Amino acid sequence: MTIKYLKKSLFLFLFPVSLFSLEKPNFDFNKWFYTISPFWGEGYNANQIPFRLIEYKNDKPVLHSGSKSFSGSGKGSGVEFMAFNPDWQILYVGFYFPMYPNKDSTSLYNYIQNIKTEVTGHVFSLRYKFLKYEKSEIFTGMSYFQGNGPHDYSIVNNFVLYSYSTNQFVQIPQVNVKVYVEDPNPYVGISYKLPIQNWKIDAIYSYGFERVNTDLQTSIARTVDSNNALQNFDSLSILQYNIENSNILPLNYTIRKKYFANRFALSLFMDYRRFVSLRINLRRDLTFNRWVSNAVFNLIFSQYMGLSFFYEYSERSVGTIRYWLIGPTFVFQF
Repeated sequence: MTIKYLKKSLFLFLFPVSLFSLEKPNFDFNKWFYTISPFWGEGYNANQIPFRLIEYKNDKPVLHSGSKSFSGSGKGSGVEFMAFNPDWQILYVGFYFPMYPNKDSTSLYNYIQNIKTEVTGHVFSLRYKFLKYEKSEIFTGMSYFQGNGPHDYSIVNNFVLYSYSTNQFVQIPQVNVKVYVEDPNPYVGISYKLPIQNWKIDAIYSYGFERVNTDLQTSIARTVDSNNALQNFDSLSILQYNIENSNILPLNYTIRKKYFANRFALSLFMDYRRFVSLRINLRRDLTFNRWVSNAVFNLIFSQYMGLSFFYEYSERSVGTIRYWLIGPTFVFQF
């Protein structure tokens, strides 16, 4: 593990040194231009998952309802591919953060729970300029976010949930959670050229069609009286689980939700002589009061190679995700 990170550190160290030895890039931006960037970095997530469990007492159903919040961070990797010409821009970003430990927002639960989470995501974007003026351009496009796909899930051992509906603790040996998010986002915008190099600012309106499926699988469970749980928390007797004491059957169900939202975004692009660039995007969800922001930094220091850094902070219906990625960029033009 140590050798692997030493190699990465040496690799990143050699990039600035190579600035003085490699040729100055000379691109024709009237033709198609391609970049591909493998990344390494770190991701953070904070999820809020609703739970509804049914207990049968005297042949009558009793509903236990609550929500579970937990957060954590872990190292991962990703890749970015971009292709553009004067009229079109195509972008893909994929990231993968394998299983890493999480912490419950209720710190007391962390002594008895064991939470593991896996996060992946894919971002697609297609943009086309259809009107051009001397100082401005009008464009349209579509972005698409897909996160927490078929390999993404959280595992909670010794799950503890406080039920607001019954004032009881619910204790479950294991809970598996899978969350799948799709968010198509058509947009239209105007781009204004600033009187500095190739700088420009974009104003964008979009409409989101977010769909979220949450799959929950639980083992057998039991309820624990609140007073009894608090009295015995120090001795951790709440963990002493006996199948005969279970009074809640296993559950396997899916929660499906759809969100439709108006969104407004600003994007600022800055560059220096076509080989150092920074793009900052800020988007506001006007319907649900959520923010998404990201930044992409590119340093192209030869005809074929450069360095890229990507950061995103995203507030979504299932929680908050943020991650950063850094790596080499390989440049192609045919």
